[in-house]
Amino acid sequence: PRPELFADSGLAAWREQSRATLDDSITMLQLSPHPELGSWEFAVSCLRWDAEYQRELFLLATALKRPGTAFAMAALNESAMRLTDLVATVQESKTVSFPFADVARNAALATTRWLSALEKLKSQEATAQLRPEAVRAARIALSAYSALARKDDPARSKFLAVLEALSPEPAGSSV
Repeated sequence: PRPELFADSGLAAWREQSRATLDDSITMLQLSPHPELGSWEFAVSCLRWDAEYQRELFLLATALKRPGTAFAMAALNESAMRLTDLVATVQESKTVSFPFADVARNAALATTRWLSALEKLKSQEATAQLRPEAVRAARIALSAYSALARKDDPARSKFLAVLEALSPEPAGSSV
């Protein structure tokens, strides 16, 4: 590994370049959102979404190693949102070669860590702007995770508690 990549400036440049490359691949390939199983489009879609998944896991792991930095906030935000989008995309199309339960679990981890980081922000304005998006992403990721969670998963009870806490109040209830 190149040492300069792991400086925050190198990571920021990698983050931008890799996101642009993956986004360009969608535009360039014009892949169907639901390719036919066994088709070349299905194979290419699997490769594309596997690359996205690996990228987001790298961002998440790197952010968790640099808590409190500007890079960590940007990386948590991006990995949470893109992993949530990945969950929504591949849940139906099955175009990822990793077990979907793992994808959902990692999306749940990213979104809960992002919510936690937002709570620690000193800027109330930034938190107010980002929290609704974070909550929406967390609900999607945690719901997908809860449907597939193994009972012996050590994170299960924490994730389910977060999901319950994020659930909207029932209609007609008052505080």
